Amino acid sequence: MSRGGDPMGLTVLAAATAAALVTAGLTPAVTTTPVDPSACPTPTAVTAPACAGGSSAGAGSATVPGAVACPGTAIVTKRPFFQKADWLWDPIPDGAKLDPQSSAMAKELSSGDHILNTGDFGVALVDPDDIPADAPRSAVPVSENWGPDPLAGIEVPIPPDLKIPPGSDGHVAIADEKTNTVVNLWVTKKSGNGLRANWGAAVPLDGDGREHNGSSTGAGIARYASVVRAEEIADGHIPHALFFSTNVVKPKEVRYPATKTDGSNMDGAGSPIPEGARVQLDPSVDVDAISGMSPGEKTIAKALQEYGAYVGDNGGARMAFIAEYAPDSDAYENAGLSGDYVGLKSIPWDKLRVLSDWSGGTQPTPADPGSSSSSSSSSSDEESADTEQVPPTTPSAPADCVPGSGTAVVPGAPVVPGAPAVPGAPAVPGSPAVPGAPVVPQTAEAVPQAPPVVSQTVPVMPQAVVVVPPTTAPVVPASPGDVPVG
Repeated sequence: MSRGGDPMGLTVLAAATAAALVTAGLTPAVTTTPVDPSACPTPTAVTAPACAGGSSAGAGSATVPGAVACPGTAIVTKRPFFQKADWLWDPIPDGAKLDPQSSAMAKELSSGDHILNTGDFGVALVDPDDIPADAPRSAVPVSENWGPDPLAGIEVPIPPDLKIPPGSDGHVAIADEKTNTVVNLWVTKKSGNGLRANWGAAVPLDGDGREHNGSSTGAGIARYASVVRAEEIADGHIPHALFFSTNVVKPKEVRYPATKTDGSNMDGAGSPIPEGARVQLDPSVDVDAISGMSPGEKTIAKALQEYGAYVGDNGGARMAFIAEYAPDSDAYENAGLSGDYVGLKSIPWDKLRVLSDWSGGTQPTPADPGSSSSSSSSSSDEESADTEQVPPTTPSAPADCVPGSGTAVVPGAPVVPGAPAVPGAPAVPGSPAVPGAPVVPQTAEAVPQAPPVVSQTVPVMPQAVVVVPPTTAPVVPASPGDVPVG
């Protein structure tokens, strides 16, 4: 935005545009803070200052037209959901430390297929604004006998037009502002006016997006979080960290924000990477200068530089990112991301690096409920299941701002207490991996597991997620997210 003309006119325009987007349900409510024009001799784009709780203030974003600091107002947006999830919303800080094995693990991730699951193995996201006031509510029964029902006592609202991804994972995540609950489902099917699923988990909408009771992903990261949303691709900006599955997951190690692991190193890598590890694309890479890169790939690459991505599940490809299932949107196609399994071939995957922990050693690791430990990972020596229940959430002062900006998701609103996690569940329907079979371009993550749950020793968005592939590693029970090899 250039400087000149009537500053107040620019202010009114910015405020009116933002208000229209809020009314349309395309962005969370914002507050404005006047800025003294005399302090700005030249046009200045807003630089987001740090905020309490790791969030940041700023104008201009994926959903709110770029505001200028002077003249006019600085637009401050709130985290639209999972307000306590600093791991999700905080950009990777300058000077973040790398893992001692960063080079070796990054090299393993650089080869093989790198894809974005937008179709069969995407995730259907139901945001609060998508739920009609008269939507029927019903319990969602789960079929797996992996312990106490993680969805017991929860009445889930079901929009009549809900479209479930046709792939075998059937991932659905429903954010219910009325009950302050996000229900994350795996292998979801319609049943009358309601739904049924193989397994799942419920977490507070205003919580940290981590599953302690039940699961929808191998790492216990809520399926609603870290998803590439269709509207974010259309806007050209993803304001949060991403999630990917891989076939080189290190067994029996958990890093925050993961709460457990189904790691099995399916591809037999020499330097597998643990679930919960945060990977970043080297921020010194000039993404805009890379020839042949589609607009969608650039958006993803820049998100990987700013926020990175977490290892969240076993999967068939070397890196498979989860996207929103949006069959009625042309956002992916318009951004050059056509197809159900989109190859991300122009991103320089040899420029990846692995952080020492979720914040690169710049912040302490939050404590899990009831935990007094302070380490950032757990090993095979600690095999006890994480039995902590999700505690009731007391409303607290909202995070006043978010890194970059929020997008088309409504803010959240006490928690659904859950049952303890149960180790050693039977394998999910599917066949054992077959040595020597080719990797197919599918890659949903492996099923929410029930194999030995490794408890973590760590003290503790926007809009828009199968038979295990070939392996020579020991066959392990499937976890939410595998796709059939065909």
